[in-house]
Amino acid sequence: MTTILLATGNKAKQAKLRWLIDGLGFDIVTPRELGLNFDPPEHGETHAEVAAAKALAWADHSGQLVIASDGGAFIPALGQDWNSIFTKRAAGSDADDHDRADHLLALMAGKSGAEREISWIEGVGLARPGEALGSWEASGAIGRLVESYDPTKIK
Repeated sequence: MTTILLATGNKAKQAKLRWLIDGLGFDIVTPRELGLNFDPPEHGETHAEVAAAKALAWADHSGQLVIASDGGAFIPALGQDWNSIFTKRAAGSDADDHDRADHLLALMAGKSGAEREISWIEGVGLARPGEALGSWEASGAIGRLVESYDPTKIK
């Protein structure tokens, strides 16, 4: 059976990647199971490009077949003031989930109705050492960003 590394230490992302490849006959491993602690630089202009670059960096580092992902919030009303590639880092590198939520709501102040439309874009990349094998990108359903939130519900 072919082994594939889920290229993230984030348990929620690991669960999503497992779901994606479930039933394909892979022996799935995590960085922790291999004793790996690696944080590759993220670069690319689309989530598919970022995911492919992350997969290749992890593959070269681990010597394994790798699947990686990258996602972000797409918010058309913010135009040049928002880039989905930097969703997690938009409020700063030391921001926590509360800081990120507050930052986004501040950017959306004064917007209503269709201006509050938001969707998620997710990219997935597959690589083996020395070779990116492919990458894909998909957008989720369009929703509406709330105007406020309950901070106790953010974990």
